[in-house]
Amino acid sequence: MTVGDKWRCFSAAPCRRRITFQGWQAVFAFAALALVLGAGPLRAVASRRLVLLAGLGAIAALVVDVFLY
Repeated sequence: MTVGDKWRCFSAAPCRRRITFQGWQAVFAFAALALVLGAGPLRAVASRRLVLLAGLGAIAALVVDVFLY
């Protein structure tokens, strides 16, 4: 790995693992979780909590995709 490869990421922070299609999977996971939780078990809950839980699920999906696949 060269120095140029180390800095080729989608963020300003240096990263060693590339986030390519995994980022899209996290976006789709966020959308799916928001729809399923909002239409189902968390219908009566404040939207702030719904977005927080969907965001945590999307971050978990991104971490699993980056480090396990």
